Amino acid sequence: MDPENVEFFLKWLDNELTKNNFSDYQFAAKAKISHTVISKARNGKLPKWDACMSIAGALHVDPVVVFRLAGLLPKLMDSTEELDRLKFVCENLPKEYRAIAIRVVKALPEEN
Repeated sequence: MDPENVEFFLKWLDNELTKNNFSDYQFAAKAKISHTVISKARNGKLPKWDACMSIAGALHVDPVVVFRLAGLLPKLMDSTEELDRLKFVCENLPKEYRAIAIRVVKALPEEN
C-alpha cells in the first residue's frame, strides 16, 4: 500500500468525520460497514470498492472521489478533480435548482 495514499485518505476521512461530528464507530454504523474497515485503514490497509461505495454514500460525496483517495483509481490534476466534484454536485441538484446554481457560478468574480 502506498503510504501517500493512506495519508491522504486518512486526512480526508478525519476531516469528513470531524465536519459531521462522527466517531469511527458512529460513522461505520452510518455507512453500514464494519468498524474494522476503518481500523484497518488507520493501520495502512485502505478500503476496497464496496466499502468505498458505502463510505461515499454515508458522506454524500461522489464515489469516484473516495475511489481515488483509496488508490483504486488514478489521481487527477487538482483542477480536474474540482470540476468532477462540481459536476457531481450539480447532477444531484433537483432540476429546479440547476438554473439557479448556474447563475450563482456565473456571478463569481473571475480570477486575475
